[in-house]
Amino acid sequence: MKKTDARKNIPLIISIIYAGAGLVWVLIANALLYEYIKGVRVFAESEVLKGWIFVLLTSVLIYFLARRYIRTFQKSERVLRESEERFQTLVERTSSAIFIYRQNMLFANSTMEALTGYSREELTRMSFGDLIDPEFRAEVMQKCEAFLKGFQKPEKCEFKIIRKDGQLRWIDFTTSLINYYGAPAGLGTAFDITGQKEAYEALRKSEERYRLVVQSVSDYEIFVLDTEGCIVAWNLGAEKGKGYVLEEVIGEPHSIFFTQKDMEAGLPQKELDIARRDGHFEDEGWRVRKDGSLFWANVVTTAMRDEKGELKGFSKVIRDITRRKAAEDLLRESEERYRIILETASDAVITIDEDSRAVLVNRAVEKIFGYKEEEVLGRVITILMPERYKAAHLAAIKRYIETGKAVVNWEYREIEGLRKDGTEVPLEISYGVFRKDGKFFFTGIARDRTERQQAEKEKKYKDMLERFNEELETVVAERTLSLMALRLADQVRGPASIIGLAGRKLEQVKGISPDLRENISMIMEEGQKLEAMVRDFQSLLKARQPVFTYQDINGIIRGVLEVVKREAEAKRVEITDRLPGIPLRINAQRELLRMAVFSLLRNAVEATPEGGRVIISAYAEKGNVVFSVSDGGPGMPKEAVEKLFDPFYSARVYRFGMGLPLIKQIIAEHLGQIEVDSAPGAGTTFKIILPVRWMQKALRAGSV
Repeated sequence: MKKTDARKNIPLIISIIYAGAGLVWVLIANALLYEYIKGVRVFAESEVLKGWIFVLLTSVLIYFLARRYIRTFQKSERVLRESEERFQTLVERTSSAIFIYRQNMLFANSTMEALTGYSREELTRMSFGDLIDPEFRAEVMQKCEAFLKGFQKPEKCEFKIIRKDGQLRWIDFTTSLINYYGAPAGLGTAFDITGQKEAYEALRKSEERYRLVVQSVSDYEIFVLDTEGCIVAWNLGAEKGKGYVLEEVIGEPHSIFFTQKDMEAGLPQKELDIARRDGHFEDEGWRVRKDGSLFWANVVTTAMRDEKGELKGFSKVIRDITRRKAAEDLLRESEERYRIILETASDAVITIDEDSRAVLVNRAVEKIFGYKEEEVLGRVITILMPERYKAAHLAAIKRYIETGKAVVNWEYREIEGLRKDGTEVPLEISYGVFRKDGKFFFTGIARDRTERQQAEKEKKYKDMLERFNEELETVVAERTLSLMALRLADQVRGPASIIGLAGRKLEQVKGISPDLRENISMIMEEGQKLEAMVRDFQSLLKARQPVFTYQDINGIIRGVLEVVKREAEAKRVEITDRLPGIPLRINAQRELLRMAVFSLLRNAVEATPEGGRVIISAYAEKGNVVFSVSDGGPGMPKEAVEKLFDPFYSARVYRFGMGLPLIKQIIAEHLGQIEVDSAPGAGTTFKIILPVRWMQKALRAGSV
């Protein structure tokens, strides 16, 4: 029953109690009066006395009952207030925009403010429809209105909103129906997906350009096969070269273009098998056109795989090289195409001779390395390398010229290059080699992987931060659930014991009726069931206790630092770690201890002002491992330090989160201690002392 309903029912409950007590009193008192009092006057006076006694007894009973109800309501209000505070904290810390609406916006979190550019006060004066781009407004509002009236299921859709500054942003919107202050309202969550939309559109345009380019190429036959070798698509070059139109060959095996001899030798399947195994296959041989004529073809078959490495089909590029006499013209055309590709490529292309001097470079060299083409041509290519790579490069070139063997993988390599300004740039490099006039020439293609590297770092950081936040929420939820369960068990155990004791006493009373004795037995059985339920509940909680193993606290700290350092860098806070090079092993529950360390480091970074420093240290001391975190924050007075771990005390004014009581509980479960040293203007140091090994006495006491 809701709190407000319970309050409304108090008069009814008291009335029922009053009426019941009056009925029992009248029956018992009248029976006694009729039995022992015979005089009329005495009987009348006894009736008055009986009334006064009834008023006195019922007044006392009602007083105690009302007092008990008031205390229950006060406790319910306190629990509700704490629950609302926890909900508010979760809503404000989430990365999604959360808001409540009817016709107007009723509530919005800070993420909603950042997404729209409006303050909360401005949002609550606006209609939800005011934020929606006119292109989508009518459709979305119609769905929301139908949803609020119960005519439609929860909605998930994508549309544009208009920020306060006029920008349009795509959002992924989800809404659900809630009861908000006694009336239906919509609970909306929104994620900014503008970047995803732009990336998708760019990819679509890129694929369309690629398709147009492939379709417009007429010098090469390009077609795509499925995993069984059947044709699924080809370009105009293939139609021109083979004499078929697309409708005639779709679904046909690519073996229809081979001679009878090659088919008997199994060459069509051999091409696919080798491409599947090695990634690609190149061959030259006779191929057959629709009219039966033959031409000598250069064929490159490539296996197409997805990101997981699963085979999706094959691509074939075929070039008619029958007219060998036109080799010089074809070569000249090929060199021209190569020059165009070279000059328009975004990757740096560099060709060097046997002395490592650049004989060809493209314009992308200036973009990546900062040198103009003329500054690189004729110079030893080591000017583009950090000092640590120069000797190895020259030795590798010399060895290849002497032995024909490559020292490294030429297909793909990740190294750093050196810009003209002396800074390093991360590169992806692939190499190739050819001979001309009896000399070796080496071509390298270098791609700047700065953006990809940064994107990978950002993804890794976001994944780690998300994992830490999920684990922290899980720990908090587990602890909250356990605490509530223990309190519930304690509340149930007391009444169950009282019921059992009262029942046993009543059973000993002589002269009670069989029906009453049977009811007493039923009450005692129910009390025993409650006690058994409490025992089972406590056994279940005990089974959920975490497992402790020996862990290296240095490894735990370093893993957490990978995440916290990113937040510190964004705030320009320096983190100095003084961790020893040897492991510091303790008996610990890894996930719990990692969450405690994570919360302490985050608190330290948050408390330290911009440009400040956080110092982290760990060391062994007298059979213990000591871990400390010192921040450069404002510090706290003594009275604040003494209340710091009080569950109902907020240290937000000193920029410490509300997780400190949980941290203290985790340290206590590890039989450790946590000390705080702080003073105004002197920063704060948290010092955690953990035993390396637990005493057997403590283990037998059930501390683990």
